[in-house]
Amino acid sequence: MIKDLQDIYLEDLHSYNNSVISWGKLKGTRIGYILIKDMNGFANYVPESEQQLPNFAKNYYKIY
Repeated sequence: MIKDLQDIYLEDLHSYNNSVISWGKLKGTRIGYILIKDMNGFANYVPESEQQLPNFAKNYYKIY
C-alpha cells in the first residue's frame, strides 16, 4: 500500500537501508515527505561491551 501511494503522490523519491527510510516531495509542490518505518539499529549509543552484560536489558528498560 505504501508503494502504491508513493507512486501516485510522490516525485524525486529516494530510500535508504532497504526502504526503512524514504523521502521525496509531493508531486507538483515544494512539500517534503519522509517515511521512517523503523528506528531500531540507527543509534549505537551504548557500547557493545555493555550490551552483553547479564542485566543490561533489565537496567536499560528501567531508564527508558
